[in-house]
Amino acid sequence: MAEHVFRIDGKDGGMGSFLCPPGHPMLRYSIIEKSSKSWNAYEVGAYSLDSDAEWIPAGIRRAAERMLTSAVLIESPAWVAMVYGYFRNMYAREGVMWERADQLVGGKPGDYPDDWHAGAVFVRKYFPDHEVRADLIRNPGQGYGTYPCTRCGERVQYEARFDALVIYPAGIECAAGGQHSRETVEEGYDSTADATQAEHAARQ
Repeated sequence: MAEHVFRIDGKDGGMGSFLCPPGHPMLRYSIIEKSSKSWNAYEVGAYSLDSDAEWIPAGIRRAAERMLTSAVLIESPAWVAMVYGYFRNMYAREGVMWERADQLVGGKPGDYPDDWHAGAVFVRKYFPDHEVRADLIRNPGQGYGTYPCTRCGERVQYEARFDALVIYPAGIECAAGGQHSRETVEEGYDSTADATQAEHAARQ
């Protein structure tokens, strides 16, 4: 039986990695397990860079740890807006980072302290000094999701890999020239009228 081979490869870290801030290596890299050394070997598994799976060789885990500890993360305003929008109407009990989706509760602005908002808690995971954005709690606008570019009309979404709006997965350049743009706040939008989106938490 061929010995499995592990390597750090240039693909994202899997489910939830898109929420990492700009500059985070998990936006672009993960640990890949191959069935053999052959160039076209079957991919047995893919693991995030922070995986503690005991079958991953120690050398690979150390290399991944170096990537994580040396990364320069950016608290981009567009990323912050995306995170708040993703966790719209979701709150973390006691305002601490959760480990399971059932530790999150749904609620409208004002039901819980702003400091408990899951978006704020998630941003503080990477940037402990982050100040809660009450405006984004009440109106995340177009921070998360796909909306028409105000210049070319194509639907675009924010991607932290590029810290820019793109036509998914990587269409950075706008047909009208330069980069895509969109309204930062959707006029008339009221997040209190939205239904709680518990599936957001389940995906994290």
